Amino acid sequence: MGRDYRKKGDAGRDAGGFVALPWVVLDSEAYMGLGHAARSLLLELARQLRPDNNGRLLASMNHLRPRGWTSCDTVHRAKNELVQSGLVLEVVKGARPNRASQYAVAWVPVAPAEAIHDGGQHGT
Repeated sequence: MGRDYRKKGDAGRDAGGFVALPWVVLDSEAYMGLGHAARSLLLELARQLRPDNNGRLLASMNHLRPRGWTSCDTVHRAKNELVQSGLVLEVVKGARPNRASQYAVAWVPVAPAEAIHDGGQHGT
C-alpha cells in the first residue's frame, strides 16, 4: 500500500496541483531514450507548469537545490539531454551574473513573448 499524503480528515481530492504528462509524451522515442536524471528533471519542469507560464520554467540550481538536486553537473547534462530530445525548449538563454535560462515543455503552447520576457531575474 502506498503512503497517504492527504491531511487527516480529508476524504476528497489532494490539495494543490498535479502534473499531467500525456501518454504521447511518455510513449515517445524521445522520452524512452532519456536517462534517469533527464526524466527526473522533466518532472521538475512539469511541476512548475501552469496555464500561463510555459517558457518561464526554471532549471537553475537555486531553484532545484531545495527540491533535492545537489549536482550542477547532473543538472547541466540533464538539461542538455532534454533540449536535444526536443521535449524541452530553451526559450531564454541565461546570462551571468544572475539571469537564469528559461524553458518550455514541447507538448504545451508557449506563453506569449511579452509574458516570457519579464526580466528573468530568477537566479542561476
